[in-house]
Amino acid sequence: MGKIYQIFKSRKLAIGLLFLLSGISILSTIFNRDEVGSKMLSLDPSTWLSYFETGAFSHSPVFISVMGLLFINLTICTYDRLKSNWGKLLKTFYSFDDGHILNLPFNILLKKEINRDLTEKNLFASGYKIYKNEGIFYGEKGKIHLWGTYITHICIILVIIAGTFSALFSYVGTVGIFEKQETDTYYNWMEKKYKALPFKIRVEKLDIIYYNPSIELEIRDKKDIKKYSLQKGEGIFYQNDKIVFKDFLPDSMVENNEVFSISEFLRDPGVLFKIYQDGKDVYNYWIFKDIGYKNKIEPAYTINILSSQYLVKSSESILNIIENGEVKFRDSVRPNKSIYYKGLHIYFWGFNQDEYRNYFTGLQISYDPSLWLTWIALAGILCGLCITFLVSYDRVWIKYSSGQILIGGKTGGDKDKFVKKMQKLVNELEG
Repeated sequence: MGKIYQIFKSRKLAIGLLFLLSGISILSTIFNRDEVGSKMLSLDPSTWLSYFETGAFSHSPVFISVMGLLFINLTICTYDRLKSNWGKLLKTFYSFDDGHILNLPFNILLKKEINRDLTEKNLFASGYKIYKNEGIFYGEKGKIHLWGTYITHICIILVIIAGTFSALFSYVGTVGIFEKQETDTYYNWMEKKYKALPFKIRVEKLDIIYYNPSIELEIRDKKDIKKYSLQKGEGIFYQNDKIVFKDFLPDSMVENNEVFSISEFLRDPGVLFKIYQDGKDVYNYWIFKDIGYKNKIEPAYTINILSSQYLVKSSESILNIIENGEVKFRDSVRPNKSIYYKGLHIYFWGFNQDEYRNYFTGLQISYDPSLWLTWIALAGILCGLCITFLVSYDRVWIKYSSGQILIGGKTGGDKDKFVKKMQKLVNELEG
């Protein structure tokens, strides 16, 4: 039993497990990347499972075994060090033997009397906690430095515990919802089946904003064909007309002589040109694929769109959370902005079109009961590292003996800086 205990408290085991964990993570990421990137968002959320296959390794027996060994190793190491250093952490231990002080990294022997009140005042002003007796001064500051390593280790253990709870009890689901539609089910990709939500989600509106689009077009008349490149807002002169690229609708339709940008029917990209003659707006000219739709007057030439380029600048969906027929919560989701309601995080996954080119919003539903513990533990790790590397543990001994004054000190931080501080303290006392 003793040998097993010695193995599990070994630093070499901890380093080996960390290297093994890193290797597993890297390999899992590499071998799933191409497959994940080749999949598209669709209305059937079960096809989105491929996006999450990189996370499946965290539930594999190999990963869980490595994490379990690391948990045991860190727990035993932390317990073993705490057990041996518990007294130093909670109590003040100091020796005033002359030999002990003379063996400190900084020590000096003064053969003149100094003002004891001034000594105490200077130490206190420098941030030291002072313990004194007849002829004896002991000061220390930054004792929290001793806790830095333990805080870091304990918080790493908490991260592992939180990760275990996440692996056992958390889940991620997906759902696609059309505008003005609602649902109370989602696809749970951990269990690979549809499950009920504790509320309904309704997509009130899907907003998609594009960067300034550009088009390649040709203008034909009975004699000639000319090609042009235009961005939205630009214009060209052709014959006696000024033709301005006024608007672009990625999805549009014509119904009853009206042009719509949103429809439940088949949609086609639409380009609007404004035709000006003698500085006056004469008519609109809509282009849908290779079909020209004119308002008012038909020109003596034909405009054809050869290609178009438009990129999404931003997208956002406005959601309503409905319970018992009432809207309980309303907010928008977009990339990097989610909704949290009744323990569930709702993320904007993206948008796409069905076979009829109708847009729907893709949402990701996630539940993680240990997320708060993970954040607390990560904050604790950061604090522990800051305490370890930024806070120094300084101690000072001053002993009066037979008309002489013996001064010594040691630090857990920058030794050169500490020596300068001690020398300054001695100079002040001598002065």
